[in-house]
Amino acid sequence: MKLVFIPNLGKISRLATIAGATFLTATPLSAQTVADNSVPQTGLNVPEELTIFGKNDPNVRRATAIVNGDIITGTDVGHRLALIVAANGGKISEEERQRLRLQVLRNLIDETLQIQEAEANEITIAAEEVNATFNQVARQNFKQDIDAFDQYLRTQGSSTDTLKRQIRGELAWSRLLRRNIQPFINVGDDEVNAVIERLNASKGTTEYRIGEIYMSATPETAQQVAENMKKILEQIRGGGSFVAYARQFSEASTAVTGGDLGFVRPARLPQSLAAAVTQMQVGQVVGPIEVP
Repeated sequence: MKLVFIPNLGKISRLATIAGATFLTATPLSAQTVADNSVPQTGLNVPEELTIFGKNDPNVRRATAIVNGDIITGTDVGHRLALIVAANGGKISEEERQRLRLQVLRNLIDETLQIQEAEANEITIAAEEVNATFNQVARQNFKQDIDAFDQYLRTQGSSTDTLKRQIRGELAWSRLLRRNIQPFINVGDDEVNAVIERLNASKGTTEYRIGEIYMSATPETAQQVAENMKKILEQIRGGGSFVAYARQFSEASTAVTGGDLGFVRPARLPQSLAAAVTQMQVGQVVGPIEVP
């Protein structure tokens, strides 16, 4: 399931661009099947006994969750939640805060598992990479220099550490997926030629700079995921930050950049998504839209 965002950047060369957001409800993307014995091992080391403590524990220094020995505290959850609240100008109801708190905890658990799995595969992310992405977030998403952004996070009840940890986890997991999955992707000549033909046919057409929030769903979880995304949609339509929600909730590799997909021609998108994007108005949010 997806949300897609299009920043207003005026015109680039001869290609018009518009701004907006497309709310997409998408089934997981299809992929070429391979033999079971050739599938790379990318599963997370999920603990047999994941311990999660009550959300009303008054001692924020106690563990809220323990994941394979790594502790997630109430402070960790609070700092991450503060990022979302700040991005929405504090305009989040107490009920929504409680729902987001539980979602943030789940995200932190997933993030911890991803970092652990990357470390088990000897993948390390240099501090320079994390800092570069952090600086980019400060400039592009919050329009602040590093010192001002650090102070801003503190005043909002968050910290630079929580954002850098998220960035490190996203970079590590993305690198692990590229290493373990890409070598097994086989694209036939017919598929390549079909893409080339579509791109040639779309030369000189409009490009849209879009972003996304992607949440995977199975037939069993589709209803719950759809409800979660509708709540996110309500927050964004109410003035919430698309970029902040993308960073916190998107499962796509673009989460690290706030969901930014860059400039895309409709011909490169699934038909249902392309149809929606070409009809969008500046600042509009549409969807859910199911894509293959």
